[in-house]
Amino acid sequence: ARFQPTTLDIAWAAGIIEGEGSFSKNKYSQKISVCQNGKWLLTRLRNLLGGSVGQFKQSTKGFSKTRRIFEWRVSGGRSRGIAMTLYKFLSPRRKIQVRRMLGV
Repeated sequence: ARFQPTTLDIAWAAGIIEGEGSFSKNKYSQKISVCQNGKWLLTRLRNLLGGSVGQFKQSTKGFSKTRRIFEWRVSGGRSRGIAMTLYKFLSPRRKIQVRRMLGV
């Protein structure tokens, strides 16, 4: 993280992740990610919470064009810490996803 997030910043990040994000795990690690067409929102998440912003191309169904998608992602210990910090701001559905991600 590049900045020390305030409570308002944490609530903002929770709202973004609530609406656009995902909490997942595999047998090696946990991950939080958010995908968007634009980069600004994801850069702000990275500056507040750490992680990285990358991009990939996605084929548009039924069209020959591809579009560029940006993704903010964080994994490992940082993702667990972020999940626990955001937890109180999340909906019951997302809280279940966090508990699954954390294995509790």
